Amino acid sequence: MVEEVEPVVSNSEPDVEWKANIERLMRQIITEANMDGCGSIETLNAIEEVLKKLQSTYAEDPGLEGAPTVSMHNPS
Repeated sequence: MVEEVEPVVSNSEPDVEWKANIERLMRQIITEANMDGCGSIETLNAIEEVLKKLQSTYAEDPGLEGAPTVSMHNPS
């Protein structure tokens, strides 16, 4: 399961901080997928598909602030 990540504290611009936080979360997702037997490239391709779907969804309704989150952990 992806754990919450505390924001990076630095003197850089907020945009850079958010990107660093997003990258760290994505690396966690990739690590979890690797532990579940998925390859890194396979996982990145899946992330890309999900991002395209989310972009389409938010383009249709940009007010989706409370969109549900889904755990990437696949209980066996």
